[in-house]
Amino acid sequence: DQFCFLSFGIISNFLELCKYTFYFALSKEQDLIDQPAINLKIQSHSVYYVSEKLFNQIDGNVPEVGPRLKKLLTLLGEIIRIRMLKHTSETECNRIAIINYDEYTFRYKQLSKVISKASTWSVIDFNLADESMGTKNIYTPKSNEIIINRIYCPHLAIPTSSRWSIRINADDLEGLLGEKPDKSFK
Repeated sequence: DQFCFLSFGIISNFLELCKYTFYFALSKEQDLIDQPAINLKIQSHSVYYVSEKLFNQIDGNVPEVGPRLKKLLTLLGEIIRIRMLKHTSETECNRIAIINYDEYTFRYKQLSKVISKASTWSVIDFNLADESMGTKNIYTPKSNEIIINRIYCPHLAIPTSSRWSIRINADDLEGLLGEKPDKSFK
């Protein structure tokens, strides 16, 4: 069940987790015929191994924006870890709520491109705010959300659950990419 959850609905991720779990069990000379239950330590080891392996393949697997996307995820992972240390009541977050982001204004050229490619290649799940999405406070503006693919969470040392979100301004998110937004489109 946990491998299915971590796989984020991507069969190849599930197969990688299974493959390396069996590989590590067999390399420890575990007799899988007489004792088919694989030790939890071995399963955890395979999860962290696959997570790191797939994370390190982002820059080669996501065309045009791979290295920037990998850098962005690393920085977001650091932000989430710091947030978890400071806000003990919100310990499970893997969602980034982007404030004042509108991909149709072309203000955030690099950010739009990175989010689009990352969503296409299932590195993130990008949810556009719409009328059906409500907020707890009616004065809080609706925001678009990024959910990081769970398979990268062990490597980033962040929770796999996306129960709470961290709010980040689109300007700051664009800044993490090393680009400044085009102010001429205000």
